[in-house]
Amino acid sequence: MGPREELVIDLYSDQLSVKLGPFGCALTFALSSSGPSESATEAATIRVSVEHLKVMAFVFHRAVLEYEEAAGGTVPIPAKIFESTKIPRSAWERYWGHRDDDHVQ
Repeated sequence: MGPREELVIDLYSDQLSVKLGPFGCALTFALSSSGPSESATEAATIRVSVEHLKVMAFVFHRAVLEYEEAAGGTVPIPAKIFESTKIPRSAWERYWGHRDDDHVQ
């Protein structure tokens, strides 16, 4: 195994924290705890410029739209996600360009 391969990290995350500053952004990925009183375990922090973050957001958005088009429907989002993230439905619909009422779990 070469030195480049040793740098590759493969992990799973179900939580994300975004911190923006005038010189960049820190994306902290974490894994939920198994117990109700335990806090999440940080898995990785990736630092990028704000410009890179904006391009990444576009690339992610386009990839999901292409996936949904190929699958013939939208990815269902549980109502609990909207509550916990405090994302207003109107903002969600504006961002994705469609209503997810038929697909919300």
